[in-house]
Amino acid sequence: MTATASDLARLTGLSLNPDTPVNQDPSSTGAGAAAASPSTEPLVTLRALVSTKEAGVIIGSGGKNVAEIRDSTGVKAGVSKVVQGVHERVLTISGDFVSVAKAFAMIAQLLIDAPQSTSQQTQFPDCATLRILVSHHLIGSVIGKAGAKIKQIQEDSGAKLVISKEMLPQSTERVIDVLGLVKSIEVAIFNIAQCIFNDGKPVAGVIAYVPQARTTQNGNFQRTGRFDSENDNNNREVSNPKRARSGDRNRNNNNSTSSTANAITDEPQQTQTLTVPSDMVGCIIGKGGSFIANIRRQSNAKLRISELEEGTGSNERVVTIVGSAGAIAKALQLIYEQLEAEKTRRLQMDKRHDD
Repeated sequence: MTATASDLARLTGLSLNPDTPVNQDPSSTGAGAAAASPSTEPLVTLRALVSTKEAGVIIGSGGKNVAEIRDSTGVKAGVSKVVQGVHERVLTISGDFVSVAKAFAMIAQLLIDAPQSTSQQTQFPDCATLRILVSHHLIGSVIGKAGAKIKQIQEDSGAKLVISKEMLPQSTERVIDVLGLVKSIEVAIFNIAQCIFNDGKPVAGVIAYVPQARTTQNGNFQRTGRFDSENDNNNREVSNPKRARSGDRNRNNNNSTSSTANAITDEPQQTQTLTVPSDMVGCIIGKGGSFIANIRRQSNAKLRISELEEGTGSNERVVTIVGSAGAIAKALQLIYEQLEAEKTRRLQMDKRHDD
């Protein structure tokens, strides 16, 4: 089944002129674009994984293509910087649902028009594949009960959606491959954005995927991540959780080293930093430093938690993890599970308090 203009109109509530090109917003051309009133629609940010070659196509000569995408749809769009030795980059698009969907449709058309010698383009010359990054705890809202939602999205759009089973390395994001015609991709992306926003639940522990760099001269990797107590996917503010017990705050220095951490290994050592709200650090450390010691034992990684710097106005602390790729992945998994459990516990406490 192939999506039509009426499909998008039904999904978005807009009446599209059949003569208007799919990649052109009828209200965003010429002088009308400047005069258009600011959108009052909910905003969403979607990220996509692209190859360096695809990134070049999306950006265009002198930034021409990405500038046209911004001007035509009103979205904020950008591609992460090139990292030497890395063949992937991250595309980020922010705006209302309709604009984000149209921006991705324009990108799909650019990829179809660009000469590429892939087996997919040979078999399906009018189709493109976009790799959308979604936090794994929001994947359920796209899948739906017993797969009902993803099936509906595929039927409504005509696109094929394939969701990866595993999270990307050292992150909490998974990939949704969206394969289809330009119009099909537009409808599918709209639905995915809507699912993420309508999920409505607070999201904690989001670690965005950063394409992995190769070893540096000293054999180390340098990457950073961030734990957010807000859901960046739907721009909703999460209520401030209750403060953790202050007795846990200064226990990290007593556990900054471990005889079991980072046993001798031939694997190159990497460094990952994770920014965590200071009132969530206690759950990572645990009573008497028990939990952070357990993380070190199970992951074989070194963990260090920075002190809260007074006078800076910052309410965040940095967790530094050092070890092999596998050790860091294990440590992140344990930390994330603990943060999720603590977030759930606090939400339940707040709910009981409200009742």
